[in-house]
Amino acid sequence: MRIRLPKPPKVPRPRVRTLRDRLQQLITLSAETRIAALVEVMHWYDDAAAHLLSKNLIGVDAAVDLQEAKKLRQQGIASGSLSEKENKFSFAIDFYRRGCDVINTPRLAEYYKKLAAKTPVLERREQRLQKKHGELFQHLQRIVGSGMQITVTDSRKPVQHDPWLQKLCYNRVAATQLSQKFHKEGLLPVFLNQLELLSRRFAFVPDGAGGYIYDSEQHLKATYQLLDSFASYVRSGTAPKAIVRRGPGRGRRKKV
Repeated sequence: MRIRLPKPPKVPRPRVRTLRDRLQQLITLSAETRIAALVEVMHWYDDAAAHLLSKNLIGVDAAVDLQEAKKLRQQGIASGSLSEKENKFSFAIDFYRRGCDVINTPRLAEYYKKLAAKTPVLERREQRLQKKHGELFQHLQRIVGSGMQITVTDSRKPVQHDPWLQKLCYNRVAATQLSQKFHKEGLLPVFLNQLELLSRRFAFVPDGAGGYIYDSEQHLKATYQLLDSFASYVRSGTAPKAIVRRGPGRGRRKKV
């Protein structure tokens, strides 16, 4: 009796267009956003390497390049410096590209050249964003305190943290929506709307291996601490006098 062994599962080839979209996210002044984009690019190359390996298209030289890429990647993960982390990840991606040269992929340097060319425009845009939405985010920053920096950037993702959870970045669209809510409804509705996001950052604790794990007890504790901080801020005299604004149709009744 002949026994047929099951065929190994097919590993799909990742789309180069997806890679281009991730590389496009490098065109920003936010180092945190660029690092997050580089991480996504490395994940793309993980999928590409797995696909090529399933097709027996990884040669000896390519395997050496992929090993060097992994080494640089780990060095970047372990680094506590934003600039060093970005450099290590960039070098790793260059080796990933060499290891996956069977697939024609764009060079990382092309997107850093685009970033250099657009930097003056991006700087002016970021200054306008800070000026336009500064009032609201100053209030939120005072409530949260020094444990986390809140900024407005030109990133593609609406909201994202940096790799060390020390900075929370809102993009133009997200900041505009919150500012509109602030001017229409007041500070309290905005704070309650963002409370889950703000408290969740403090719920992640170091895992001892360079990463973070979620702690539900810390999450609950952070939520109560932020509520106390909001109450203290309202009593401090620096918060807006009306933390809840009157909506349409809630004004004084006209005398008949």
